[in-house]
Amino acid sequence: EHGLFTAPYWNFFDWAEIDQDQKTVLHNSMLFVGAIDAAIKCADVLDDQANALWLKKLRSSLCKAINRSWDPAKKSYPDSFHEDGTVSKSTCVHTSFLSILYDIVRKKDKPFALKNIVSPPKNMVKVGSPFAIFYLYETLDKLGFEDKIMESIYESYIPMLKAGATT
Repeated sequence: EHGLFTAPYWNFFDWAEIDQDQKTVLHNSMLFVGAIDAAIKCADVLDDQANALWLKKLRSSLCKAINRSWDPAKKSYPDSFHEDGTVSKSTCVHTSFLSILYDIVRKKDKPFALKNIVSPPKNMVKVGSPFAIFYLYETLDKLGFEDKIMESIYESYIPMLKAGATT
């Protein structure tokens, strides 16, 4: 209905309080764009122009659908769409960093997505697990914010070590 990836499965990305118990979750569409990017690279290496063209059209269509969901008032993407058609009131940093990582976000909205990553609003859902944070780190690295990665590692991992974690 929205042109986004929709699936009746457990749409899980992070243990954080993302509104992800829905069929249409924005971060899944963004991860799908990342998968399409990988497939385009494979098609290019294989000189498979027909599939590369099809994949590029699919990527473009999906990015347009994702960007139609940008909320100019909240300056972010919603977490999801509910089955009754309502847009989630919740927002998370995940959609901001994935939109930058996979070059989805429109140029005019990118400064707001960046701000959501480096200085998220109080009510925005933050990363809650080591798995999801690796995507944030990849985005920060892409943007040249290695210092933010190190700050986050100290903030997130030192307490685990102090608590006795050994792996």
